[in-house]
Amino acid sequence: MLRAIARSEHIEVGEEELEGRVQETMRVLRDSQDAERRIDSGELRSYTENVLKNEKTLELIEQVVTQRS
Repeated sequence: MLRAIARSEHIEVGEEELEGRVQETMRVLRDSQDAERRIDSGELRSYTENVLKNEKTLELIEQVVTQRS
């Protein structure tokens, strides 16, 4: 459902925003060298992009609901 809303509302994640969140995640994972070695950077980017889109979509839904109240 969130993906459908994001698509219909043309919600996008900017490259700078995506890269910042990926780097933030990698900093956290640096404490665990084993985890850092096992992470596929492409998968991390894809996962992070989906998380950011979901966050933006939920923010949009919240704004719409708040405006109607």
